Amino acid sequence: MNVKKVVEMVGEDRGFTNFESEELLYKTIENEKLRNLIDTLSSTLKLQSNVIQKLISGRDLQASTAKVLGLLKKRLKLDEIAVLLYEEEKGGLTVFAAAGLTPRKKKAVFHPGEGISGRAFLFKKTLFTERAGSDPRFMNWLQNTSEYRNKSFIAIPLISGDTVLGVLTATADTLPTIYLNILQVFASTLSPLLHLLKTKLQQEQQYYNMIQKLIDVSEALNPVFRGHSHRVNRYSLYLADKLKMSEEKKKIIHHGSRLHDVGKLAMMDIVKKHGKLTKREYEILKLHPVLGEQFVRDFDFLVPAIPMIKFHHERYDGTGYPGMYMGEEIPLNARIVSVADVYDAITGSRHYRKPLSFEKAVKELSNSSGSQLDPYLVEVFLSDLNELKDFTEELKQKRFPY
Repeated sequence: MNVKKVVEMVGEDRGFTNFESEELLYKTIENEKLRNLIDTLSSTLKLQSNVIQKLISGRDLQASTAKVLGLLKKRLKLDEIAVLLYEEEKGGLTVFAAAGLTPRKKKAVFHPGEGISGRAFLFKKTLFTERAGSDPRFMNWLQNTSEYRNKSFIAIPLISGDTVLGVLTATADTLPTIYLNILQVFASTLSPLLHLLKTKLQQEQQYYNMIQKLIDVSEALNPVFRGHSHRVNRYSLYLADKLKMSEEKKKIIHHGSRLHDVGKLAMMDIVKKHGKLTKREYEILKLHPVLGEQFVRDFDFLVPAIPMIKFHHERYDGTGYPGMYMGEEIPLNARIVSVADVYDAITGSRHYRKPLSFEKAVKELSNSSGSQLDPYLVEVFLSDLNELKDFTEELKQKRFPY
């Protein structure tokens, strides 16, 4: 039964005149509208509070953003929603987090001024279209598709202060004003957090670069170790490629292998010594994995590298140091760096011998399989001897900093 009939029945029952019944009808409809508006605003405020809470409570902003995008996609009945950030290296906007995008669309890169997203970024202005597929500015996520013919699309620039960081985009059958307002609030909430993240990443990179330079300088003080961390880094990534590890995992290995000897910065007198170490000096040197952990443990972005720094001298047979693990208990990344570390040691010179030939180095590495090193990783590392030989010669000829 509709509102009008209910009001008429109430009016008749109470003896209202037609005028009074009509006035009652208008007031009832007005109240109904206000109640719907209040319900909508209440629901909107709850959604916005939920969004903000999820953003600020997560330690990983990218993961938190992805969760929020998933929530907004569901609640606002969106087809797609994405946060695109500007990457200087690529010179364009790339997907930071998204919900509803296919893997192919996630690889799209929009340059400033390119497409609706690129224009919103360049001109720092929100752009909205109700028929995206018919809009000449729209680029269909760089794909030949007609799926956006009757879709609404919005691109909101993410701005913090005077800095434009990226763009928030959303696609749906329809985007009513209240939904657009929610997306604007989300963009304004996310922007300062992204700015903080950008600043944090820049500071982390500066710290990482500083440590790398210190390691390079310390290794250059002793001809035996010059370029060692660079080569261990390259051999570790070579093995990671052979294992078909993901780019994300290889990034962790890149950090850990490059900094695996960072603890030696605390014992420079021993590192720069030309000649055989005394027994006491060797015992002190064995502390460098534990000291290395202390160098990086307070930096979140380097925490995943700790297993490689702390455990790259553990042995597969359990006789290594610091002596906490053996066999496959040793973290995989640490076992990878161990293979690279040992291989660089036996292919390089020492104060008591010249570099071994490639053939002898392969034999010695094979002899370490199962005792010092993970036998499977050694097998994978040596799976293509011609390729490994060429790569080894390439690294020997390469001049590293300092």
